[in-house]
Amino acid sequence: MSVETTKIEAKLKGAWDRECWFYHLRGVAFLVPWLVGIFLVDLLIDWLFDLPGLLRVVLLLANLAVLGWVGWKRWVIHLRRFDATRVSLQVERLHPKLNNLLVSYVQLDADSKASHGSPRMIEVVRDQAAKSASGLDFTGIVNFMKLRNLGIIAASVLVVFLASSVFLGEYYLILMGRMLNPFTSLAYPTRTRIEEVVIVRTNPQKQLENIVVKPGDTPVAIKQGDEATLTAIVGGEIPEQGTLFLRFGSDSWEEVVLEPNDDNHFIQRFPKVTQNFTYYFRIGDTRTKRFEAKVVTPPRLTASKVQLNFPSYTSRDPKEFKGLQVEAMPEGTSVAWDLQCDVPLQSGRIIFAGEPAKSVELTIDPENNRRAFIEINDFSNVMPETSGRTNVVSLAYTFEWTEAEHGFTFADPTRHTLEILPDRAPVITLIKPRSGGTADKIISTTRKNLQMIFEVSDDYGLGNASIIYRLNGEAQVRRKSLGAFPVGIKSGMFQEHWLVKDSLPELKEGDILTCTIEATDNRGGKVGPNVSQSPTFRLMIVSDAKYEEFVRSQTTQGLERTTSAAQEELISSKKVKSLIPEK
Repeated sequence: MSVETTKIEAKLKGAWDRECWFYHLRGVAFLVPWLVGIFLVDLLIDWLFDLPGLLRVVLLLANLAVLGWVGWKRWVIHLRRFDATRVSLQVERLHPKLNNLLVSYVQLDADSKASHGSPRMIEVVRDQAAKSASGLDFTGIVNFMKLRNLGIIAASVLVVFLASSVFLGEYYLILMGRMLNPFTSLAYPTRTRIEEVVIVRTNPQKQLENIVVKPGDTPVAIKQGDEATLTAIVGGEIPEQGTLFLRFGSDSWEEVVLEPNDDNHFIQRFPKVTQNFTYYFRIGDTRTKRFEAKVVTPPRLTASKVQLNFPSYTSRDPKEFKGLQVEAMPEGTSVAWDLQCDVPLQSGRIIFAGEPAKSVELTIDPENNRRAFIEINDFSNVMPETSGRTNVVSLAYTFEWTEAEHGFTFADPTRHTLEILPDRAPVITLIKPRSGGTADKIISTTRKNLQMIFEVSDDYGLGNASIIYRLNGEAQVRRKSLGAFPVGIKSGMFQEHWLVKDSLPELKEGDILTCTIEATDNRGGKVGPNVSQSPTFRLMIVSDAKYEEFVRSQTTQGLERTTSAAQEELISSKKVKSLIPEK
């Protein structure tokens, strides 16, 4: 290979290198304005809207996509690998007098198998091409002056950007930090500083709880119906007014104009919070992140059932009700509640109305903390006195729930009622003996075999009968059992005999017995049976002679009453007949 040939190949590669530099410079000149423009647009958007981290990630990806597209269209696709034929064609267009000698030189490579013809002839052509091109400048295929305007624009943009960094350098660095680390807490400097945002929860008992709100925190939970106060603590340059932006639920944003107090606090009070809301402060040249407040609603019953387990003396099977409305139940009934709520529960109570109100803790199911249950066997501690009552007793109650997530306690205002039928005492009617004699006393002797006939009835069943008596008005009450009523019987007429001497061997003339018949029902438990007593009757013990005299007087009085009745009937008959007209 001759020296001239080597020079031509070097000049072709030099021209290709110059072409590469041209496109590199042009690509950079295109990218600089785009890069500066995107940077400034990002700064404006991020500063105005204080983009959250996720949106900054999206913005960064969009920036890379735009810059990649510009670099591809204005730079990468123009870069080519070295091709001697292509470069020689460019040189031929620059120097037409070569008349295709340079192209022939490249294509007629003596060492190439693709070259056909006499090697000597090929060598002659190549030497002639080399001599013709040796004095020519190949670099003219690229004119860097075409980049002058583009370069001036790029340089101007870069100079202005660098000059602005003297004043805005802190903003530029913060933007770079926020874009490269989208979830950083870096913030742009402002004349006004919102140093802290506080939300104060106030429950009806006026108990306060201050919560400092920070970006990224979970929404602050507020109990529904409680009072809430939003406070922005401001430092630096304090403006005369600030703005609180609020959005309740999915409604549109609302603006509330605030003025600072003496402590430079911007405060907005909500007497009663009822729904979730999003908020942020804009005060002076700064603003906060968006914060959320979550209103915790009361637990709501989604399912409920009540089972009444009736007392044994009623002989009734248990009865279950879907819901909380149940039928009136006999006194002594056991009540079991099984309740299901829509949120997990920490605890629950059932509160019975009264002065004072009384409550019983519910049991939370350890395997399903949305479920609560309780069984109450005795209502005597939570209901008014029912002794002697025959009417229905209404026992009102409500529920109180403490939800598990935040520990808020809610009183359910819905009132439910249990109607309790007090077990009435048996009704006893004394048929025999009847009172009679002096001072309403029954005259008898010490051998008296007292015959008693009485009727007894009860709602659910009878228990036992006894005769209760006192001797001569003594304080001590004596009792003689007359036995138990037949099992399961609710009413009937019963006859008993009592040989008084058997119970009172010391009985003597002149004694007075005050007696009553007592009957009980079959109610059990610690309350015990209900008791009723018949009207009181008295026995006056006399001698046999006086008893005979009493019997004779009663007989005489009976005859006189019979004669008098006959005479009255005769007189009445005559009067009636006198009123009938004759035919």
